[in-house]
Amino acid sequence: MRKLPATTAIIAALPGLSEAQERPTLLDFLSLDMITQRIMQSGIMMLRTQVDLKYSDMSVDFLTGAIAITDVKAWPLPEWDEAGTCEVGADRLTLRGGALDEPDRVRMKAQMINVAFESSCLPPEPRQALAMAGLDRVELPRVTIDIDYGMPGSDATMRMFADISDAATADLNMEFAYIWMDGREDMEEPTPIVFLESASLTIENQGLWQAVSGQLPPPMTGDGAGLFVEGALGQAMLEMNPEGAGMTEAQTAFVNSAKTAWPAFLQSPDALVVESQIDGDVFIDFELIEDEPGELFELLQPRVALAPASRQEAIPVALLQQATGDGADGLSDEGTVNASALRWSPAWAHHDL
Repeated sequence: MRKLPATTAIIAALPGLSEAQERPTLLDFLSLDMITQRIMQSGIMMLRTQVDLKYSDMSVDFLTGAIAITDVKAWPLPEWDEAGTCEVGADRLTLRGGALDEPDRVRMKAQMINVAFESSCLPPEPRQALAMAGLDRVELPRVTIDIDYGMPGSDATMRMFADISDAATADLNMEFAYIWMDGREDMEEPTPIVFLESASLTIENQGLWQAVSGQLPPPMTGDGAGLFVEGALGQAMLEMNPEGAGMTEAQTAFVNSAKTAWPAFLQSPDALVVESQIDGDVFIDFELIEDEPGELFELLQPRVALAPASRQEAIPVALLQQATGDGADGLSDEGTVNASALRWSPAWAHHDL
């Protein structure tokens, strides 16, 4: 009987040894990355009880607080989508938490890349607006949500940004002096407790105005556009208020600001801003707003403008006019940098997480 040399026997055993070494160990199962991934998978399984959901891969890095999910597809089946054609997809969903050495701050950022969904995912009225813009589906190259919550004072900052392909960008910013829930009466449906300091919504035109302007009634885009907007908004305010009541001071100020801003936007259709003018902070009574929607204007004191108030104060009026008119080519380098703030999208929203 011939015997294999010792070297040959060792070589023959190497594949088995290699396979044994590649098997996960108990430490692998107890790693923070693995535990976090299992928690996320459990959450996804709970979410699937409400919406059909699939994805290709999930990666977790506990130390950096990052979770990335790729090739996400969901079928929410809204009640108005009788044909069941609503599908929402995203190339990547990234979640990132705050730094481990800042226990007093709870930070969470969520970002979706290349989001797309059919018009059937929208309720009937928004779907009609989408059709006016000549679109049958919505594509968003980037959607970003940033939440920063302070544990000691229960204060918070929330920012949301969405880029809609060939249409517009939307940037919503809110600052809260206090925000949480009151569950003393009903823990299953707690009441939100919100003290708001400021809120602003900026819509920047990226082609939407060019798509819909030709379909608007001529009075809305002609020489008397400001008066037309004043009348339309004024009528909406009266219908919102109790019968027989006129417009409040806050509603009148809002309508007047829109009356002034709209003709200016027609001259340079770059962006429109709706921004609160709150002095300090204000308690948002959601039950009162539900019964009397006009109270929202008393609470927020909103105004319409072409740019947020902070940038209006920072840039001289003459420079704003030059930057949005024929004189933009003649600006100095410094002026060009300052005026470029008019056409902006927040940098925080564009960084990959």
